[in-house]
This record gives sequence, structure tokens and C-alpha cells, in this order.
Amino acid sequence: AAQPAGGGAPPAAPPAGLRVVVTGAAEVSAGGRGDTHMVYSLEVEGQRRPARTCTRRFSAFVELLNRLGREAPGERVSREARGCVDGWKTRLLVEKRHAGRGAKAPAIVSARVALLQRMLDELLAFPEICSSAPLAAFLA
Repeated sequence: AAQPAGGGAPPAAPPAGLRVVVTGAAEVSAGGRGDTHMVYSLEVEGQRRPARTCTRRFSAFVELLNRLGREAPGERVSREARGCVDGWKTRLLVEKRHAGRGAKAPAIVSARVALLQRMLDELLAFPEICSSAPLAAFLA
């Protein structure tokens, strides 16, 4: 079997019916100076809340991984979950090479949507990540 991109255990069905789908991306204005950046749209179902949509910048996914990596070690976070988080931290660090105008190219945006979906699918396979404060804040 192929090893997941994050380096952790193969994804399983998310617990408690949590489902997150990266539905696309859009370029949005930043601060009125003519600057723009990409935001990725997430459709979130579960966590005992109505379905909702939120948008996040690529940097928010990186910060999610950083926050998950800072979770207190111990029984709460399995070695497999930590390996998955660490693997994705490395993968997104490599992906950050696309910055500025390059990050807005349609091929890059499409590849990032697929990459971020795989990352979320793998992370959501771990119950301890699904119930973590960093993920709840990210999806809020």
C-alpha cells in the first residue's frame, strides 16, 4: 500500500461524522491597496453544528499544522498522528515555494486545492486531531 503524503497512517473515515471538503479557491482583495491573495473555501459538516462554509488562506493551513504540532505530548496525540502532522508540515513548507503571483496561477491553485484536501483527509482520520482545539479554531 502507498504511504500517505503526510507520512502517517492511511486515512480512515473521520469520526463523529466530521467532513471537510476544500471546494475551491478565490482571489480576494487585501487591504484596499490593490493587493490580492488566494483564499480556499472549506465546506464543514459535523461537530454537532449545522453545515457551514469558511475560507482560509494557505498560511492558515500552515499555522494549523504548527498549532497541532505544539499540542502537549502524551496519550492525547498518538505517534501516528504526530508523524502525519510533521509530514504535512514538511510538505506545505515545500509548497510555499509558490508565492506572490505564482501562487495565483490556475494550475498552482488547482494543485493546492487537491493537496489541502488530501492533508485534511489524512488529519481527520485521527480522532485526537478531530477533537483538538487547534482544529476547532481553524474550522470556526
